[in-house]
Amino acid sequence: MAKTATKIDLKTPIVSLPEPAPKKVRKPYKKREPKLSIHSADSVIDQTKLAFSVSAIGSITGIVLGSVVPLMAYMEAHYELHMADAKLEDYWSIYTVLTLGGMLFSAKSVFYWTKSAFKDSMKAFGFVCLVEGSMIFSHISWVGWLGLAILIGINAIASAANLVLKPKEEWKLE
Repeated sequence: MAKTATKIDLKTPIVSLPEPAPKKVRKPYKKREPKLSIHSADSVIDQTKLAFSVSAIGSITGIVLGSVVPLMAYMEAHYELHMADAKLEDYWSIYTVLTLGGMLFSAKSVFYWTKSAFKDSMKAFGFVCLVEGSMIFSHISWVGWLGLAILIGINAIASAANLVLKPKEEWKLE
């Protein structure tokens, strides 16, 4: 029995290797858009997270814009308005209009924020009346300051969340 020699070709591999998998092309990181709305967020905690999670500039701007108005309304009511003459016709002076404007600015944000917290419109309305009224009309200084602190906190968070939610296109000046 004669053995025949087989010729081995060294240039071609015996076992073929699989083709390498194509490299995955990573998409550039896209910032996640918030899915919450300030008026439809599930809870006050969601609104607070939203206010401080997306944009530092939006958060800081919202805090400043939201806190300045209650502070100015407090100062107008307790210092400017009380320095004016106590005549009835003087109470409809510019100081009164400024104080009412500050209260109106704050009332809507506080109403929606507390409505989300309490899940009840009547409680939210009562909270707004109590805190806004205490801040403006209380003669006990710590009650006024407490109302002011509450309003500053709520308005700062609500304004920051609103600014963070705004699309960038709305910020362009025409």
